[in-house]
Amino acid sequence: MTDECAHEIKVLYITFIDIKANQNSGSSVRPLRMLQAFSDMGCSVTVLEGQQNRVFDRHRRVSRILNGLKRGERYDLCYVEPPSGPFLCPTDLALLKRLKHHGIPIGLFYRDAYYLFPDSFSSKIPLKDAAIAYMTKRDRKVFSKTCSIIYVPTASFGRLVSFPTKTKPLPPGCSGFEQQLIEGKSEELTAIYVGGVSEEYGSPLVLDSFMRARQKGYSVKLIFVCPEGSWSFLPERYQAFERYDWLEVVHASGAGLEAYYQRADFGIIPRLRTPYNDIAFPVKLVEYLSHGLPLLSTDCTAVEEFVSRWNIGLIANDSVASFSDAIMDFAKMQNVREAYRDAIIEACDKNSWGQRAYSVIEDLVSVSSSDS
Repeated sequence: MTDECAHEIKVLYITFIDIKANQNSGSSVRPLRMLQAFSDMGCSVTVLEGQQNRVFDRHRRVSRILNGLKRGERYDLCYVEPPSGPFLCPTDLALLKRLKHHGIPIGLFYRDAYYLFPDSFSSKIPLKDAAIAYMTKRDRKVFSKTCSIIYVPTASFGRLVSFPTKTKPLPPGCSGFEQQLIEGKSEELTAIYVGGVSEEYGSPLVLDSFMRARQKGYSVKLIFVCPEGSWSFLPERYQAFERYDWLEVVHASGAGLEAYYQRADFGIIPRLRTPYNDIAFPVKLVEYLSHGLPLLSTDCTAVEEFVSRWNIGLIANDSVASFSDAIMDFAKMQNVREAYRDAIIEACDKNSWGQRAYSVIEDLVSVSSSDS
């Protein structure tokens, strides 16, 4: 498919966020990036937006598209960025069925599989869990019958959710970066962690690992970015780490993170190995890369495969000895960012938002051509 062809393509883009609202979370930023990528390709994009918890407003918006289809409005393809959890507005499912009826190929990015891990993600409210399970099963049935392709974060995720229709991983969506020398940057190696606070997220692991590296004589620092109030979730022993000059606890998000990313030499993903973490692809991974940061991650399967494939960092297991050894390996390098610069540029280029959007367009146009 040529770029010229993309200018002729009419895309119905279904998302469940408010496009003009301020979006900071990864699940909200991704739909915006995809919309921009489709637009940059020159596609003619019709956007169906709106939060699904406002059911009546959502129904009104979806009905407008349905009425357009009844009047003869057509699209070359449809791409769906679904919400976290099941569809709350049944009219959204009716729209997918109508699109299928008109022969419009649909690609849907299926990103959550929490329902397959009830021991880890149960709400502890049996009636609520039963309702979610019912709606999830209902949605999967409709997706299987209407979607030409189910897109997934990773191949292992696709095998787990096991749809009868075709599943395919998409490039995760990276932004390009310009690596510049930062004047006044400390000579001490500095890592950054951005995320939640819990044992499963690896908070004790990363703190103990930096402590061990310091005790072995390595001059390393950690910027620990977490939501306001979440630091108190840690046991008191770890909360006391704030007194150390090598640790900086920060509460920031969005544009407020930029200054901290500039100060860092590498990013950290310290999640413990669990069945869910093995298939998950953290949004922060591509955010680190998009800021030119090499990665230090535990050996969760999907992340390890990506880091190893593109040679963009180091992998350790989820023990303090292994993780701190990897920190010390970084500390032995002359210039960590420069060592991985070319590999990160290539990884960002081959996994960009543009490549992600192009894959969707190419796939679904091919489906349309084969069906005609």
